Amino acid sequence: MKNEWIDLEEESSDHHSAQAFGKIANYFKFMVLKQDSFQAKVNEWRKSFDIVPVEDEYEFDYIATLPKNSMNLELENQIREICPKYGLTEAFVPVILNYLYHDEVKFPFGTKLGLCVVEKGEKNFPALIKISPYSSETDIIDFVQRVFKNQIAPLQNSAQDEDCLIGKVRKRSDVVAERDEQVVSARRKGIPVNKIVSEIVKTPMSEGEARKIISKEEKERKQM
Repeated sequence: MKNEWIDLEEESSDHHSAQAFGKIANYFKFMVLKQDSFQAKVNEWRKSFDIVPVEDEYEFDYIATLPKNSMNLELENQIREICPKYGLTEAFVPVILNYLYHDEVKFPFGTKLGLCVVEKGEKNFPALIKISPYSSETDIIDFVQRVFKNQIAPLQNSAQDEDCLIGKVRKRSDVVAERDEQVVSARRKGIPVNKIVSEIVKTPMSEGEARKIISKEEKERKQM
């Protein structure tokens, strides 16, 4: 099965956060690859594993086609071990392999290359967001907006208890407004204040409070 690859210039928000992707991708291309120590390691790997870079157009996933023998697994392990030294995550293993074999920087489609990551947590905090020390406020906000519906919300929904009222309790201002409307509406219909308080209004209140609401409404109506 052929896998898609994307160049730095082809990156779009459909694949990654443009800003976060650009920061990390450009860091690798213009900082890591320019370091003498990294290039020395590249030369060492190519010599040790008999890799001759081929600069041609390709669409296949060379990692899937390479035999999973001990030599290739060892190369992947060595790349994985050295990534933290250059501030890179394991997502760069196929990127570096691609560079070793083809001498160019490409990223497999779907590579999780960003400054924030969502992971599954536990019952009370089912969605965990890991944030890179290099994430800006904009990076974080952009990330949450993009992944909330498809990644964060499903984790939240799977952990919710139907009997828990957290998030379902209405704001006090909404409750009070509805209560006041009930009092005013009932009084306009000629219902006595004591009956409004005891039978109409669903939230506890005194007759004095009810009269104040009615009086205030009448004054406002006269001023109109």
